[in-house]
Amino acid sequence: MTSQRKQPWLLAALLGLLLALPAAAPAAGDSQRRHAQDGEPTPTKPRLGESKSTSPSHVAQEGGSQRPLWLDNSRVVEFPKSGVAAQPSIRAAAPGETTRGSHSGKPDAKDTAADAAAASSDAAASSSGAADASTATDAAEISPVFVDASGQPRALPGGVIISLKEELPDNQAQAQLQAQGLTPVRRIGARMWLVQSPVGIASLELANRLQASGRYDFVQPNWWQPRTTK
Repeated sequence: MTSQRKQPWLLAALLGLLLALPAAAPAAGDSQRRHAQDGEPTPTKPRLGESKSTSPSHVAQEGGSQRPLWLDNSRVVEFPKSGVAAQPSIRAAAPGETTRGSHSGKPDAKDTAADAAAASSDAAASSSGAADASTATDAAEISPVFVDASGQPRALPGGVIISLKEELPDNQAQAQLQAQGLTPVRRIGARMWLVQSPVGIASLELANRLQASGRYDFVQPNWWQPRTTK
């Protein structure tokens, strides 16, 4: 008789415990599947290394590293020719001026047409105006402006810096460079020499070819950078 009276109490206690248990949290996989079924995009983290900047227009192979460069089409640098007492200066670029000289010696059809038009215009100009234009052209050579990854401008005044694989006496080093088709200008270090190259992009192209040849320990263009004022 006693056991029959206790049974309703036990059943009520068990029912209370079941109602008090919390609902199980859904698994992460179930949540992602529900997102996919409902047509909602699954949240993703941005990938490392993503950048919105444009790709570099040129790359300088300098020893074992690469220097990315961006061509600034709005400016050029005028480098006075030897014997002219003047400092390099940055000025606004004329249309198409920054791309001239970047075709490894092969003239571009548009540049040829522009040069012909300029020659015709000069012939039609007054003698004093033509003389002034000729003097300005003869007094300076032009390099495009590049911007490096730090945002600093730089240009190519001509010349390539080469580090030989071993230190040699001046006459032997000069003979070696000349045998490789280069014109040494001066020694600037124990194994380092400045060799001749044109002003502008042709200087960068030559430096990259010499670096890729494997004949030298290190090669880079003879960069010019404007002085920073404090």
